[in-house]
Amino acid sequence: AFEGCSSLASVTIPDSVTSIGSQAFENCRSLTSVTIPDSVTSIDYNAFADCSSLTSVTIPDSVTSIDHDAFSGCRSLTSITIPGSVTSIGSSAFYDCSGLTSVTIPDSVTSVNIYAFRGCRSLTSVTIPKSLTSIDHGIFWDCSSLTSVTIPDNITSIGYNVFAYCSSLTSVTIPVGVTEIMGGTFYGCTSLKSVTLPEGLLKITFGYNDYGLGAFQSCSSLTSVTIPESVTSIDERTFDGCSKLKDVYYGGSSAQWESVKIGDSNSCLTDATIHYNAVHVHDLQLVPSKAASCTEDGNNAYYTCSGCNKVFKDADGKMATTPEAESLPALGHTMTKTEGVEPTC
Repeated sequence: AFEGCSSLASVTIPDSVTSIGSQAFENCRSLTSVTIPDSVTSIDYNAFADCSSLTSVTIPDSVTSIDHDAFSGCRSLTSITIPGSVTSIGSSAFYDCSGLTSVTIPDSVTSVNIYAFRGCRSLTSVTIPKSLTSIDHGIFWDCSSLTSVTIPDNITSIGYNVFAYCSSLTSVTIPVGVTEIMGGTFYGCTSLKSVTLPEGLLKITFGYNDYGLGAFQSCSSLTSVTIPESVTSIDERTFDGCSKLKDVYYGGSSAQWESVKIGDSNSCLTDATIHYNAVHVHDLQLVPSKAASCTEDGNNAYYTCSGCNKVFKDADGKMATTPEAESLPALGHTMTKTEGVEPTC
């Protein structure tokens, strides 16, 4: 409808509108602000794609789906609030939103499709909801400012290239439910120094796709890895280019290690010192409490292991192993009406 209106600076959509169609405002490069009314339930594909001057947008609670590429290329977009009504985020929905610094995916979301946040190079933190059971291919590919990520326990599958080129990623927690780590998952994570693979993991596969990347290939700062005895196969190039890898802590015996199928181009792994029947000793560090805001959850103080990143709950000064820290739900908006101005929280 307004595709390519390159001088359009702002738009107010009336309450009668229930959907924003595909490519409706695509390539409106001067568009800086938009008000989406509560009547809108869907934002179709490429609706605001390449609106490179768009700095902020509020998605109302009425919206249930954000289609593919809806905000791709909105490079001036610094923040986005995804409401609790949204159940699905389409592929490349926020692709190349290079100014986006943080995002919280609400628990209502049950699917986040491939490349949803790829190329969000200013993204420093992300909250993955408990409602997801899998992380699709390349969702956080090239989020080069992302420093750490906690994958919730309900995740059982992590796709290809999910964290590829996340060059600032220093730590990651992989939950016990994950049985396979696919090719390119942590490719080029050059700041990742150690990683603990979860109990129950069976195999680490090669990227048999257009890119053909190893799961930890080119993690040039990786010095140690903990591998559980449940692992039966490690595909080719998994640790190719991990030149600083010196120590492998394996949960089984030397005989069990010999039976693990290890593919080609893994000399960085096989040449490292293998510590058999390794028992990990947690190095606990306190993470201070965080107050809940209107839109973001907080948490009570908890401990995390600097080696394996496992989270421990602080219960009256005693440590009890739990899968996650106790969270404090967001406070919710308290709306104040002032005559003549937009309602504010």
